[in-house]
Amino acid sequence: CTTVICTDKTGTLTQNEMTVTDVYVGERELKVTGAGYAPEGQVIAQGRPVTASADADLALLMSAVLLCNDSRLLPPNGESTRWTILGDPTEAALKVVALKAGLNAAEVAEQCPRVRVLPFDSRRKRMSTIHQVMIDGRPARLAYVKGAPREVLDLCTSRWVNGRESPLDDEARAKVLAVNDRYARAGLRVLAVAWRQPGRDLLASGTAGLTVDSVEKGLTFLGLVAMTDPARPEVAAAVESAHRAG
Repeated sequence: CTTVICTDKTGTLTQNEMTVTDVYVGERELKVTGAGYAPEGQVIAQGRPVTASADADLALLMSAVLLCNDSRLLPPNGESTRWTILGDPTEAALKVVALKAGLNAAEVAEQCPRVRVLPFDSRRKRMSTIHQVMIDGRPARLAYVKGAPREVLDLCTSRWVNGRESPLDDEARAKVLAVNDRYARAGLRVLAVAWRQPGRDLLASGTAGLTVDSVEKGLTFLGLVAMTDPARPEVAAAVESAHRAG
C-alpha cells in the first residue's frame, strides 16, 4: 500500500536519448521527426520536408550545431543493434538533427576546420569553436557559439534571416525569448546558436589570443534548437496501471 512512487527519470521513464523536436530559424518554427540517435527523420516546414541544401538559413544553423560539437555518433555494430554515442547526449542530439537536415559531417568539417575551442563552463553557459575558412581566396576565421538562450542573446547585436544580417532590435529579441519560453514551458531543453561572421579580425592574434573576451562578442543570432528525452513506450501503460491500483 503506497501513495507515492519515487523513480529515476533518465533511462527509466525516458529512453536516455536526447532528441531534437523543434527548430526556430529565420523567424520560422520547424518540426523534426524521428527519435533517438539514429539519423532517421526529417525537418518539416509547413508540413513539408526541408533540407539544408534548399534552405540557406537552416544550412547555416545546422552547420553551426554540427561543428560546435565534440560528440560522436556510432552506427550499429556487432556489439549493439542501435546507434550509440560518445560524448554529451545534448551534443549528440544536435549532430543527429544536422544529419537529418541532409548535411554531410565529414564534408562540413573539411570545409571549415576547427582551430580552437572555448569549452562550455557553468559560469558562461556556452561553448564556442573557431574555424578557418577561405573567403574570396583569402583566409578568414569565424566562430560558432551555442548555449543558454538568454546568455547567448546578450552577446548578439544582429540576427540572420533570409540569408542576410539584420538588426536584433528589442522587438526581435522579445520574439526570440517568447519562443524560447514556450518551448521551455513544454518541457523542452532549449539552446541558442549564434556565429561571429567570417572576417580577418580573428586572424590577428594567432590562436593564443582567441579568448572568451575576444571571440564571444558582436555575435549574430542564428536560431534556437529544442530537444527532449522521449518517454519509453511502455511508461504510459505503467503509470496508468499504478493509478488503477490506487
